[in-house]
Amino acid sequence: MTEHYSSLKHMRVSPRHYLWHREHPSPATDAMLLGRLTHTAVLQPDRILLDYIIWPGGKRDGKKWDAFLVASEEQGLTVVREQDWTRACAIRDAVRSHPGALALIQSATHIEHKLEWNGVQGQPMHGRPDIIGADFVADLKTTQSLSPGLFSSGAWRMGYFMQAVIYLEAANECFGMRERIFYWIAVESNPPHDVAVFEADPDSITRGWDEYRACVERLRECEQTGQWPGQFQERVKLSAPGWAGASEDDVDFEGVEGSAE
Repeated sequence: MTEHYSSLKHMRVSPRHYLWHREHPSPATDAMLLGRLTHTAVLQPDRILLDYIIWPGGKRDGKKWDAFLVASEEQGLTVVREQDWTRACAIRDAVRSHPGALALIQSATHIEHKLEWNGVQGQPMHGRPDIIGADFVADLKTTQSLSPGLFSSGAWRMGYFMQAVIYLEAANECFGMRERIFYWIAVESNPPHDVAVFEADPDSITRGWDEYRACVERLRECEQTGQWPGQFQERVKLSAPGWAGASEDDVDFEGVEGSAE
């Protein structure tokens, strides 16, 4: 079965999570549609008017909405909200006004090109890297903060480092083995849409490879055994949180995530 980063990343949590997401594909959401629109606006601005159309009304229901949706689909157009169009264009202008980001886009040899290749352990893979150049691969990401520390933490949590090595592998397998550098073009999702270009360091790439191999190995094992375990198969000792026992005046409960019922 051909794999894609968007499904394989769930193996980072557990085989049980992977299997559920594989069998229950996520429906398109406004956030996902905004992401696609933003990528088109930034990376292929000439296509935005060819691929999308703005819904001029308000609430998306009723006969007018249904007729507009049908007519748009017949023309091969994706319907987007006006506020999403405005945000995507603002992000486009911000990214393309950043010298470093623009240089990567302009030196690309392939943009959003669908690729198929044999990955780790011969695992069939497919993907669509944002930007491939002669000596680099780059990915466009929106973020709440351009703080390197915060972005790095979020990138690891979201599996961006594993995605990076998968895309590096794709570029090497499809266009020749090269010592390519991986970059993230990071742009604030909210105004003023500040932009930064982050370069993945070699140690982080090595850790991404380790995680990628581990996910593929676990996938192969689960496919062979037919067993898809969750995160915790053994008993887990649970300790009270570090702030337990402190006075309420010393604890910022607004910063404590989650609750038990």
